[in-house]
Amino acid sequence: MKLVVSASTSLKLFTTVTPGLERWLEQELRALGVCGRVLRGGVEARCGIEQLWTVGVCSRLAESVRVRLKPFRATSFAELERGLARLPWHAYLRVHAAPRISVTCHKSRLYHSDAVAERSRRVLEERLGSAEPEHCRPRVFVRVDRDVVQASIDASGDRLHRRGYRRHIGEAPLRETLAAALVCLADEALRARSLPPDHPVGLWDPFCGSGTIPIEWVALRQGELPGAHRGFAFERWPIHDAGIYAEWLASELPKPRPSPAFAYGSDASMKALRAAEHNAHTAGLSQHCRFMRADFEQAARQVPSGTLVVTNPPYGVRLARAGLKELYARFDQLLTARTDLRPVVMACGFAPYLEYSRLGWVVAAEIKVGGLPVRLVRLA
Repeated sequence: MKLVVSASTSLKLFTTVTPGLERWLEQELRALGVCGRVLRGGVEARCGIEQLWTVGVCSRLAESVRVRLKPFRATSFAELERGLARLPWHAYLRVHAAPRISVTCHKSRLYHSDAVAERSRRVLEERLGSAEPEHCRPRVFVRVDRDVVQASIDASGDRLHRRGYRRHIGEAPLRETLAAALVCLADEALRARSLPPDHPVGLWDPFCGSGTIPIEWVALRQGELPGAHRGFAFERWPIHDAGIYAEWLASELPKPRPSPAFAYGSDASMKALRAAEHNAHTAGLSQHCRFMRADFEQAARQVPSGTLVVTNPPYGVRLARAGLKELYARFDQLLTARTDLRPVVMACGFAPYLEYSRLGWVVAAEIKVGGLPVRLVRLA
């Protein structure tokens, strides 16, 4: 008998985000009709299947979505196996699709993650049969925390930052979800100015690389949904109804109202600019973007007054410390002289700059990128 999910089905979702951005994810999900509580690394919410679809298709900040199954207590491997065997795996995993299993153990009597993974794999293979080839297998997460086992099913598949348009990348590329966080901070600052919805707003990224920030800005303002053209792991669940999902995409999917927007991007690297132009074309937004090969001081002469600045300047191993100090000092001088370029939002991974700058930066969030501490800062 085919398993079918109904509109009244209740799921417990855990939507993950870059640690440090949980508050912004919670606000975004609330605006999408999904109210939950902030936890470290994400937001947990009880909702229905259509809200799961909404998170996957519409969230700009989420990295992944998982469905959490009923937790249980286990202090022995026998209790672990009995508890796992009682969970409704057949609703989410197809026969002969034994999953890849990721395990974490914390302050529990079952502390050996490899042993927990082995027992979990055995239970699931007994329930579902032998596994398909690796690339076809879904993912299951098992966390044992203080003897409580929480099993979760991956609902998103590929990480949600993979929108599909970024076919070419440069050095130290910025993940789409982090670029989206920056442009959402800028959009928040604009809303505080109470501008009319049809007021055209331009953005400039002085260090645009492969164009992720300009593309995410235009996509946000144009109402382009980040997951509208990708597939999800939930589409392979036995309870998934492809017909109802297709109808929802066609008629019930939230459609944000477009707002006029334009984006400038500049970079000294021709390779980076070619990547940016190609990515904007793939995203279908090239008519809203202009990329310039120039040092940011030269490019600023072509950026009109009233343009906001959103950027991710070099940091870490991309330049020697002396080069970074000079670059940030020049950038600081430009922003001091061009007070008409406001607001400014920046991912700052060069901490000394915030110590000597007198511009009055406000720290909005602290995250890590590639293991390096980065502050998301803004200037009104």
